[in-house]
Amino acid sequence: MLYGIKIEICAGSLEDIRTAEKYSEVDRVEVNSHLEHDGLSMDHDDFLEARKISSKQLMCMVRPRAGSFIYTEDEKEKMLAEAQYFLAHGADGIVFGCLTEQKEIDVPFTEAMIKLIHSEQKEAVFHKAFDKTSDFFKSAQVLADLHCDRILTSAGKPDCSAGSEILHALEEQYETRIQILPGGGINAGNLLSILHQTGCTRFHMSLRAADPEQKLVDVLEALRAAHHSQQHILTGEDQEMFEEDRYEETMEPQEDTHDHE
Repeated sequence: MLYGIKIEICAGSLEDIRTAEKYSEVDRVEVNSHLEHDGLSMDHDDFLEARKISSKQLMCMVRPRAGSFIYTEDEKEKMLAEAQYFLAHGADGIVFGCLTEQKEIDVPFTEAMIKLIHSEQKEAVFHKAFDKTSDFFKSAQVLADLHCDRILTSAGKPDCSAGSEILHALEEQYETRIQILPGGGINAGNLLSILHQTGCTRFHMSLRAADPEQKLVDVLEALRAAHHSQQHILTGEDQEMFEEDRYEETMEPQEDTHDHE
């Protein structure tokens, strides 16, 4: 964390994980393979190596293939089994997403996945399949009702700058129920404006660049420069609220007490 901003790196390789590990300011790493397909599950042996490499929170992508987020029953069973594997071998959370033909959240599968993740006291994150849903606010409500912990989104836009207005509205409406995690097209040049416009105190970025480590360094330097020039990233009131709210440090997933919520 740097000046109250939680930083999550989207890693597509062990090298990305090694890079993120070098910087104490990085809080979490989302573990993937094949970022050219927007992220698929990491090979199990590679994940075991990643867990040895990194002392940070590792959030494991569970996505069996590229293409649509509409899965067969067989694929769903395999996704649940893979999530169980990652959780049993040191994952701090699972990143997943599944939709219906009507472009809505697949509630039964999503509920089953969240119950599995929370049974291990880990975090459940719905990925950018959210951006393909037909109604972002309805989808966020469904995920909040299912006790999902976080939504990774650029609000259906190519990047978070273009989606900042909707991201802000989602953050305002659901900030006490589910975290909105801006992700998509974030870099040193647009990060500060995205944080200001969305009101979020967290972001997700990949290291895809000609010089991946330099991209991360540039982002950290942009945050430091904003702080030192008193170009406040957060207002004093925002900072005080953030420091008082230890949601992620103290979050204990709620147990489901009945079949549907």
